[in-house]
Amino acid sequence: MRDLKFTDVFAVVRIIKKAGISEQARSIFAGINKDTTEKEIGAKFLFSCIENLGEAQAEITEFLASLKEVQVSEIEKLKLEDTMELMTEFMNHKGLKSFLSSVSHLMK
Repeated sequence: MRDLKFTDVFAVVRIIKKAGISEQARSIFAGINKDTTEKEIGAKFLFSCIENLGEAQAEITEFLASLKEVQVSEIEKLKLEDTMELMTEFMNHKGLKSFLSSVSHLMK
């Protein structure tokens, strides 16, 4: 998985808005402190997205394809187990905490 970059912030903001989880996301981001692990943040964010996943399916698929640097069609063909591995990899991404902090600042 590639490093997160500034333009990814906009992709995640679009996903949050499209999935209708702005309030949930703000709550998650507000709870971030120095003791919060990236895995905890990723899990909370992912679970709030799952509820409304269908609303932002195209945006999520495009974002994941971008992170893996593959075509969208490759992400769409993944088996469920492989998709879950990809989600876990995102939740454990080394830059996730600071990345989501940047997202939260743009959503204020």
